Amino acid sequence: MEGHTGVFNINYIPTKKLSFNIASAYTDSKAHIEAFNFAGPLEYAPETDGARERYYNYDFSNVADYSDLHIRELDLTLSASYIINKNFSLSAGYNYLYYGDADPYLYDGTGRAHIGMLTLNYWY
Repeated sequence: MEGHTGVFNINYIPTKKLSFNIASAYTDSKAHIEAFNFAGPLEYAPETDGARERYYNYDFSNVADYSDLHIRELDLTLSASYIINKNFSLSAGYNYLYYGDADPYLYDGTGRAHIGMLTLNYWY
């Protein structure tokens, strides 16, 4: 298993009323299970409450075929805020999200999202 993550954040405040922000997080992760098998004869378990239970040797040989994970994620945010007066401020932002699955097993969840935000804040 292997994973790498990087994060950065930059704030810039040119005036008392205006501020800008850029933030990002990136992750690249990989994992894999090697082939394994619990080989052995089929046996009976010791008696439990008068019933005999069987131990089964399940075939795990295909686990290595679908255990590969390789996921990349990116979260990028840009925002600006302006203080209008002592009661109001205005903020605008953009958020970009990316999720990539290089080795999907059940379904491919790879995708992107673009989110825009505009807020008017009031303090009383």
